Amino acid sequence: MGKKAGKVSLLVGLSLGTIAGVLFAPTKGKQLRENIKKELDKGGTGLEAVQKSLKGMAGDIVDTASDVADSSEQLTKVKRKVKKTHAKAKEATKKTHAKAKSTVKKAKKQVKTTTKKAVKKATAAKKEVEKTHSKAKATVKKTHAKAKSTAKKATKTAKKAHKAVKKAVKKAPKTAKKVVKKANKRAKKKK
Repeated sequence: MGKKAGKVSLLVGLSLGTIAGVLFAPTKGKQLRENIKKELDKGGTGLEAVQKSLKGMAGDIVDTASDVADSSEQLTKVKRKVKKTHAKAKEATKKTHAKAKSTVKKAKKQVKTTTKKAVKKATAAKKEVEKTHSKAKATVKKTHAKAKSTAKKATKTAKKAHKAVKKAVKKAPKTAKKVVKKANKRAKKKK
């Protein structure tokens, strides 16, 4: 069903509903029935009362139809605005999505580049540490070997010195006696 057919059907339905409502409504229906009865009592057919009532209803129907038409136009305007707003929102969403996608892509690239640089620096630092460790290890080995050799020599020298001291201690009393004898001889000669 088209828009015009829908509007016509709506108007017909409203008209029939209004007529039925007027006839069966407690207040207006009662008034109409009384007007028809008065006219019949005066010798009339009652059609004038119905006609007046129908004219009033027609005016009500026209007012209602006008209101419906205005509402329909307003609804159409609102629909257009909603469609435009929806289209704008959709376009804005697409643009925002594209920008976000681009930003994420740039960020990923930046992270990848930064990570590569960091890995290179870490690898270089690791090599430097290994090199330094290797040199230190070699230096410690050499120093240990020299210390060991020096300790052996010192031990030998200490042993020799110990033997010499021991020998000297053994000879000391004899040598001391000889020295004392010589000193006494000299002292006697000088007297």
